[in-house]
Amino acid sequence: MNRFITLLAGSMLLQPLYAQESRSPQGGGEFHWTNGATCVPPAERQRINAMLTASITHLKEQHILSPDWGKQYAGVGARPTAGYFIWPLRIRDTETRFKSIYAISNYVDLNPVYPGQLMDWNCGQRTYDLSSGYNHGGIDIYTWPFGQYLQQEDIAEIIAVADGVIISKDDGHFDKNCDINSSTPWNAVYVGHDDGTIVWYGHMKKNSLTSKRAGDRITAGEYLGVVGSSGNSTGPHLHLETHDAANNIIEPFEGPCNMRPSLWQDQEPYVNPTINAVMTHSAPPVIPNCPGVETLNIKDNFQRGETAYFAVYYRDQNATAPATYQILDPLGQPKKNWQHQAGSFYTSSYWYWYYVIDNSWTDGVYTFKVNYEGKTAEHTFTVGTISSLEELPVASRLHIYPNPAADHFGFRIEDPAYLHREATVSIYNNLGQLVQTAQVVTGRENRVEIALPAGVYQVHICDRLTGLDRRTMMVVR
Repeated sequence: MNRFITLLAGSMLLQPLYAQESRSPQGGGEFHWTNGATCVPPAERQRINAMLTASITHLKEQHILSPDWGKQYAGVGARPTAGYFIWPLRIRDTETRFKSIYAISNYVDLNPVYPGQLMDWNCGQRTYDLSSGYNHGGIDIYTWPFGQYLQQEDIAEIIAVADGVIISKDDGHFDKNCDINSSTPWNAVYVGHDDGTIVWYGHMKKNSLTSKRAGDRITAGEYLGVVGSSGNSTGPHLHLETHDAANNIIEPFEGPCNMRPSLWQDQEPYVNPTINAVMTHSAPPVIPNCPGVETLNIKDNFQRGETAYFAVYYRDQNATAPATYQILDPLGQPKKNWQHQAGSFYTSSYWYWYYVIDNSWTDGVYTFKVNYEGKTAEHTFTVGTISSLEELPVASRLHIYPNPAADHFGFRIEDPAYLHREATVSIYNNLGQLVQTAQVVTGRENRVEIALPAGVYQVHICDRLTGLDRRTMMVVR
């Protein structure tokens, strides 16, 4: 899959919303993937099939798989068990800047005629084929926004869609491919399920794969690896390919052009408008061609005289549905309001506006809020010097992460002398009011669930022997 950026065009429509400003975005556009790669070339597919057949035979001989594993589902008309797949991607749990990290470019091509005769499960054409006879055989889930950065930082994690057994793995191959004619194998995990279904997780990042080996059991939601661009690939994405017990490629989505029962526990819509991220930047993000890593230019604290860029990153942005934008001041009152609609449908897109932080911006914590298609996403940032953001004196043994936090935070204790102790975690707002407490037994890594509005808080961690350690934490929503 190739990608390119379509810059902001004059088709962007703006409509006033009560006292909102009528401002066109000052940048952004469509992030577009073009498709034309045989994700699994014929010779590579032959190698993988032979490897899986040999591994299944070996696992049966070792009594890890039963002798009749999958056979009852391999007959004519037999179907896999419906409704047990979960979604195969998640955001690394220490990462809070992204609401979602993917979009879908392709489903399985259910029309065997080629070329140019396309049909996905919803009777649309979100798929592709080639004149060579290749019909796309999987779901291409690409990372967005900042796919190269997500790969570099191990943020987009691939997880098992269901309980199963690892049948085989491929690893150690180059993972920054941009070439649709790459001869390098991909990195992948192949997982078998009790109904004989085998799911291929392809294009993974080199050396990110689970340490478990062929024959080891895994559970739904268990870590398998990181999204990469190994094999025949033009950018970071997961190729999810599902085979039934007879080794036929199947489409796990149910729809008007694929009447088999859905394999998903909770099948997502064909068009799923989503706010993937809301961010503030010091300058527009730089999105180079593959394999360049994006420069995010994220900035969450601004001083007067500086320029703040307000950006939103969408998946499946509809042509006519308006998005509304607000910047709320520290008292929760609107500082800026505007709206826009895209004018075209975009599978992935982003837009940004900028403001100079002048003297009318008072010190405090601001909220950048976006409403779109019934969904709301917010990002907090600060203007000026906020005294409660300054680190209080603290022993070096205590580290809080992620910071900013969302629904939880962790704290790490480096000094072994302070491990395995009963301690109280107290959280205070910027008025000095106690808003939450938790009791913990300290380990090297500790997790505390929180349910707090956006703002700045002080976290106090105290045990009876060592007194008080303090850190300042920002909570974002």
